[in-house]
Amino acid sequence: MYARCLATLFALFVAAAASAAPAGIALRLADDGALQVDYTFPDRALVLPFANPDPQVWELVRKPHWRLVQDCAELRPEGIVRRRAGVCEQVTVRVQPGFLGLDRRFEPALPIGPDALSLHTRYYAIDGPMIWTVEPPRGGIAGWMGQVHGAAQEVAVAEPSDARQAAIDDTDLVLSRRPPARWTGAWAIASGLTAPLEAELRATSETLLAEYRHAFGEPVNGMPMLLFVGQPGSGETVLRPKGDVQDGTVRVTVAFSEGKLADKDRGVLRVFLAHELFHLWHGRRFNAAGEPWLGEGNADWIGLNLMHRLGWMNDSVYLLLLEQAFNQCALAIGEQPWRAAPQRQGGILPYRCGLAFHAIAFEASRRAGNTAGPLEQWRAILGGSDALREEDFFGWYERPDFAGGRIAPLRRLLASETPFAEGLLAAMRSAGVSFEMAPTLSWLPSGARRNCAQGGGSRSGAFDVNCPGAFSMPGGFIHLGVVGTAKSRLEIRQ
Repeated sequence: MYARCLATLFALFVAAAASAAPAGIALRLADDGALQVDYTFPDRALVLPFANPDPQVWELVRKPHWRLVQDCAELRPEGIVRRRAGVCEQVTVRVQPGFLGLDRRFEPALPIGPDALSLHTRYYAIDGPMIWTVEPPRGGIAGWMGQVHGAAQEVAVAEPSDARQAAIDDTDLVLSRRPPARWTGAWAIASGLTAPLEAELRATSETLLAEYRHAFGEPVNGMPMLLFVGQPGSGETVLRPKGDVQDGTVRVTVAFSEGKLADKDRGVLRVFLAHELFHLWHGRRFNAAGEPWLGEGNADWIGLNLMHRLGWMNDSVYLLLLEQAFNQCALAIGEQPWRAAPQRQGGILPYRCGLAFHAIAFEASRRAGNTAGPLEQWRAILGGSDALREEDFFGWYERPDFAGGRIAPLRRLLASETPFAEGLLAAMRSAGVSFEMAPTLSWLPSGARRNCAQGGGSRSGAFDVNCPGAFSMPGGFIHLGVVGTAKSRLEIRQ
């Protein structure tokens, strides 16, 4: 073990000495559908250190799915190591595409049927100068950052990438033997879908893209690439879409049963796509923010309002989704201070809490006299190219023409040691959001528990809601007022 560590340290030293020369990384689609990555070592370098050496990536991605073709080098958690200089100048890694389903991580290589795949380049990037070569399959395409290419491209890493644009070493890329279909306002590649489901995806996507273009102009990275992968026979009674968006590429997997597309399925797809497609207009503005609620809550907020505007969602459903967001956020964070709550960083809470915070900000703005609707407000906020952090969010909404002091209690809540749920009520009151504290439990948030083991909680129907670790709102659950029918904005009755 000691000798191996010394060898690795020496290799890293030699690699640093040779860092002036860039490494080469060539990407292509193998005949059997695998991803083939050719790495070229700079002279004298013995190791190509991974730009992303995360131990979880090694255990879940590289160790089980990567295979090094040559025996003159080896894969290690820290990088690709060749045994000595002068041999193995180029090594080939074969990656078998597959589904990981990891929260807040891009699939390293996602299969789109037998003849296409998408990949996230960060898994394959090395730490140091590099030049990428992307080779599309014969008769097919390679696509990234809003561009489709039919011939091999050599791409140097662009430095620096700004708040909206990515560098080639951290983006999604598509390799396909078949040219993409041209949908209205997008390219699309789909596999494994029934004809009705594909038609529904197309109709919904084209409608949403047209509405977002009308409201916000062109997306950050130009013409989007939409990738849809069906997982039939999953046993799901309702469609279960999952996806991610990066630099103009939208990747969606849809688990579905073989039955007829129901109205509930259509609603699930619309809500999901309204959220994901709006990320095309975010670009990378929220990437450095550190708080996932900003971007995820924003996409939920704008998607919800657009669906209401299109008539795809009536007032009662709109209001129910808002109530669920407020309640689930309050219950899950409970008496913890916001900054001390690890749940705020992953899972469903960035979406639920973010939606609640954006709704508070909008209502504060409306009560302060701003007549712009949610989409109009965010057209102004997203109009620049700068990154958007929490400070910038509150900077906008503290302007006199937006919300002024009405938003200050929410800012203080997110930065203080105040117990979250009580502070949320105070922030709602300051913003002018009306609500009633109902003593009954109309739906079950994830924070509520059925039958406390210790006893002592108050009973609401079949559920004890004041149990330790299952915080409930004082006196019951948040029920908002009636949403107005105006298509340009949400009105919550005082």
